[in-house]
Amino acid sequence: MKKSILLLCLFLSTYSYSQTKTYQSTLHNAEGETNSSGQPIGIWKYTGTYYSTSGEIFNYDTYELKVTSLKDNDTSDKHAIILQSGKLDTNFKRTGAWKEFYEDGSLKATGSYENDNPIGTWKGFHPDSSIRSMHYWNNGNRVGNWIDYFEDGSLEESTNYRDNKRNGPSTRMEDHRDFKLRIVGNFTDNNRDGEFTTYLVHPRGEFLTEKVTYKNGRITGDKLQYNEKGEVTSTTSYNENGNTIETKEFFEEGTVKKRSKPLGEGGNWEHTLYYPNENFKLKYIEKESSLYNIIALKDINGNTLDYGTFKDGNGTVKGYTNEGVLEKITTYKNSIPSGLYTELGEIKIDEETYAYKTTGQIESGVKTGEYKTTIEKDGNLFTINSAHYFQNIAIEDKTYYLDGSLKSTLTIDKNTGKKEVSNYYKSGQIKITLQFQYPNSLLNILECKSPSGENLDYGTIKDGTGTFKEYNDNGELETTYTFKDSQVISKE
Repeated sequence: MKKSILLLCLFLSTYSYSQTKTYQSTLHNAEGETNSSGQPIGIWKYTGTYYSTSGEIFNYDTYELKVTSLKDNDTSDKHAIILQSGKLDTNFKRTGAWKEFYEDGSLKATGSYENDNPIGTWKGFHPDSSIRSMHYWNNGNRVGNWIDYFEDGSLEESTNYRDNKRNGPSTRMEDHRDFKLRIVGNFTDNNRDGEFTTYLVHPRGEFLTEKVTYKNGRITGDKLQYNEKGEVTSTTSYNENGNTIETKEFFEEGTVKKRSKPLGEGGNWEHTLYYPNENFKLKYIEKESSLYNIIALKDINGNTLDYGTFKDGNGTVKGYTNEGVLEKITTYKNSIPSGLYTELGEIKIDEETYAYKTTGQIESGVKTGEYKTTIEKDGNLFTINSAHYFQNIAIEDKTYYLDGSLKSTLTIDKNTGKKEVSNYYKSGQIKITLQFQYPNSLLNILECKSPSGENLDYGTIKDGTGTFKEYNDNGELETTYTFKDSQVISKE
């Protein structure tokens, strides 16, 4: 008798427990009805915190679950959009056919579950209802050939799976703004294995751009990169641990342009540069991706050049043309260009060539403050340009004729990005003032005058749209441009 009572109590306990099982939502707030025994019945709605956009609707009569969300950030209804719908089993595990939706209500995917695991074929759709993907599952594991498509129907990816791991051939397309990359290779147990080849795809055709070999997921041997002619532009050599041994860059003729190798494991590199004739050009040490020491510098004929006072990231660095002509001197501090900067070169003025010199300051790698450019003529120095830089941009700029009169001025408003450029005749009379939106989008003509100071008809352009008439230094019309949204659409 005692044994029978005990069994009856266990039965009643188990029965009571089974009757009180409820759907356990991860969302905190629940709203619905219960019966006289406190059992939830009918439709229950679940929401998260005030800031959450998520919601759920569960029907205790049909065991149907809908995953929902807000519409257009309307915090009053977190069930306005249905994102997923399907049924749960008696243990509240997903089962049978399920559907997923975009926010506009269009079908996103269809497939099936068993015991909360995706099974069988899952189809994905783009918003226009075209096929987005075909995926295959076996008890929650990826299997078979998974295929994904772009909206235009072209292949995005084809990858083979076995036991939830990539195994076998794989093709993947990366869609960039003006081109695509097609990457072809093979996987073994989720690791890249063997040769991977990358092709550049754009309107001019498809071109090999990279070849690299993997072993157990690590790059091994040489990685080769190509130009559109099929010529090798660079190589990177790796050891069996996937660490870089050496990199090379090549000129179009095939000779080595740059050779680099790591110095230990501290992130330091030694770089050696060469001229197209294969002669040595420069050897330097890079520490943490910044210039740290210069070992040697030569011109194209093998003559040793003075590279400056640079050592351990500090001092001056002299830059030369291939023929060994000095063209700039940069001051470094802690491997960053900071301090006096000098640029040297040649400029043609009124059909004569002059040597010029530009001096200014660089701070943290950018031009800043006052810059001046001078030339020497008949033993005298003439200023032909003065500028004020802000974050590497000349926000004030003046150029001069050799007699010291203004040739042009430029100003940029740092707040609005408006740029005004004025050009002057040699007489000192202003020729034209143009207004741009930085950097070079023409907006308006503020004034346009002849050599004698008379107003000239500059056209109809306003805020980047209309005609613009361009005159020569004699005040004669040369060209008429038609602009739309600051872009030239015709000229005559």
